Amino acid sequence: MTATEPFEIQARNTIDINYYGTKKARFLACNNTEMLDTILEEFVSAAEAGDHKEKGFAGSAYGMSKAGVTQLTRILSVEASNIMVVSCCPGLCRTDMAVRK
Repeated sequence: MTATEPFEIQARNTIDINYYGTKKARFLACNNTEMLDTILEEFVSAAEAGDHKEKGFAGSAYGMSKAGVTQLTRILSVEASNIMVVSCCPGLCRTDMAVRK
């Protein structure tokens, strides 16, 4: 299914969520898994209260989860310096979420 919004709207929404949302995510500065856990749980609590955007969190739960995985990969690559830690994106997968069915 093709998105119905004009491309310029898709571009703005995608960059706002995926890039700027990640950039301003407060957990990018955390350097241990306990701190990352705390911040992500704060996001869930704020989402439950409906004030996550006012508290500086992204508007996308999926985006927050992916940004969390990215940061976890960074933390683990430092903590487990004797092994290689990587995180990969498979690209677009045909799921209901990806194609907005």
